[in-house]
Amino acid sequence: MARKCVEVKTLHGYTIENLNEIEKKLKSDYSKSLMRAVIMRHQGIHTSVVAKTIGKSVPSVTIYINRWNESGINAVADLRGGSVSTFTNEMLNDLKDTVVNKNPRELGFTAATWNTHMLKEYIAEKYGLEYSSEWIRQLLIRLGFSYKRGLYQPTKVDPELQALFKKNSRPLGYC
Repeated sequence: MARKCVEVKTLHGYTIENLNEIEKKLKSDYSKSLMRAVIMRHQGIHTSVVAKTIGKSVPSVTIYINRWNESGINAVADLRGGSVSTFTNEMLNDLKDTVVNKNPRELGFTAATWNTHMLKEYIAEKYGLEYSSEWIRQLLIRLGFSYKRGLYQPTKVDPELQALFKKNSRPLGYC
C-alpha cells in the first residue's frame, strides 16, 4: 500500500495568480522553491515531479508543503543562517601577507612552514578571535594557496644517501 501524497490543504485566502505574483517578487531561492512547490502541488502535480522540477528532494517538498499548511505566507520567510562573518578584509589581507612574507620562526613558532593550526594561533594572538583550523584552510584556498607535499625519494637507490643517514643516526640509549 502506497503512502498518500502530501496535499496543500488551503491557499490561506490567496489565488494561484496571487501566489505566482508573490513568487516573482521573492529573492531567496528557498522562498521561490517553497512557493513553486505549493503552487504545483495545489494544481495536482505529483510530489516526485514537483521535486524534479524545482531541483529538490521529495522530503524537502513535503516539508515545504507542511510548512505552508501550518503557517501560510509566513512559511515563505527564509530564516536559515544569515550570520555575518567576523573575519574582516583587513584580517584576510594580513593572513595572506603573513603566509607569503613571514617565517613562522620569526613569530615564535618552532616550524619553518605555516600550517592551519599555527595560523589559527597567530590570528587568536593578534586579533583576539578564535577560528577553526578548517575555516583557516578554506580561507587559504579562497586566497589561492594549496598544500604541497615533499618529494618522495627512495633512499635504497642511492648508497651515498644511505651512508649519510647511517652517519647521522645515533643510538637512543634504550637497552
